[in-house]
Amino acid sequence: KVKASLFKGEKLLSLPGGLGSDECAFSSSFNSIIGLDTDYCLNVLVRINNRLLGLNNIQRVDDSAENFLARNNTTFDVIYSDPDRRPGGNRISSDARLYTPNVFDLFHQHKKQGERWLTKLSPMTDLTWIRRQFNTPCRIYLFFYKNEIKELLVETADAIQDENIIVSVENNDTYTVFDDQNLNPFAKHDFEVFCELSAACIKAGFGQKLAENCLWQTENNGTY
Repeated sequence: KVKASLFKGEKLLSLPGGLGSDECAFSSSFNSIIGLDTDYCLNVLVRINNRLLGLNNIQRVDDSAENFLARNNTTFDVIYSDPDRRPGGNRISSDARLYTPNVFDLFHQHKKQGERWLTKLSPMTDLTWIRRQFNTPCRIYLFFYKNEIKELLVETADAIQDENIIVSVENNDTYTVFDDQNLNPFAKHDFEVFCELSAACIKAGFGQKLAENCLWQTENNGTY
């Protein structure tokens, strides 16, 4: 629900679709959704679920991301990828190049088919490594819930700049967004502060910025 509230548009392509939970959430933010998956039996169940839930704007297609994009001649507002981290039944935590599909290859081959690409990745994935793979400015969202980073969402689009954003989720409907411009939780004061950074702040590289924002001028020597 939080992701769906952050992005809106006309058409969304979901690859692979999986159980369809993200498609279900995005159906309230996009007029039409096409979800792809190569598992025919899974797709039958998803179609039944969508019909029972009244989600008439979702179309589930029996196809792979590679085949569909190779034939596609339209442009989507968002291409959303949640690649399978268990290809062949073996869980792979950090090397997203081995996920199915390879979202980096798809992005470089079919970049113009999506005005915005959103890629969900493991929270263990290194942010610098992600940017090297996409080789373009990335806005990376770190979803933080109950003191844990639950997932990374990488946004690539024209006219964006490299930045990290923490989305602190209180529940399904409430969240707070932090970037390096609004990290100022302390007013200037004359006492010392001990600050233990959260895992999301460390991952996003906000430690130095937080330290700078918490500094104050001392009365004795004018230093910070």
